[in-house]
Amino acid sequence: MRNDKANPFVKARMGRKVDMKGILIKTPNKFEALYGEVANGLCPLGISLASQKKKYLDKVKLAVLMRDSLNSTLKKWKHLNDGQRKKLIVYGWTLAGFDLFLYAMDWAGNGMYRFGLIDSCQLPSNKENCALFEGAFCLLKELERKLTETEKLIQELHVTNMHGKCRQVTTENSPILNLNRTPK
Repeated sequence: MRNDKANPFVKARMGRKVDMKGILIKTPNKFEALYGEVANGLCPLGISLASQKKKYLDKVKLAVLMRDSLNSTLKKWKHLNDGQRKKLIVYGWTLAGFDLFLYAMDWAGNGMYRFGLIDSCQLPSNKENCALFEGAFCLLKELERKLTETEKLIQELHVTNMHGKCRQVTTENSPILNLNRTPK
């Protein structure tokens, strides 16, 4: 870790990067499929310190990072059709106080993206609210299942893209290749 010896209270480069990034390591291209953003912290009463503006800006930042992840992957895979590209989904979450929101983004085609709230839950603030863990557990279990599906899809799309590349290689016996080689 680069910041092991750094002072954790000094906020250098604050706001530039996402707070959490989930990378699917079993995929050939190390696809970044999950992003997370935490909006400020809590006051002593357990109320979120984040303003509505900060929550909105974190949501916009999350959407931009998710879009960039999709774009970088789709630019690498030029040999997929639009139907295959539309299957790819990136997930993100924001945490404001004790409220956890889960979002998803996919490519709709022609430079358009769909970004929306999938689920939300509230995390428990003390031991009397432990029943709230059930909602958080269900949300995280569903996210795990979706990321496993995404991992399988990435592997399939990578193979499909490779087949598309192989089909574009022209054989040596093609008459088009020999046009300039024949002496007159």
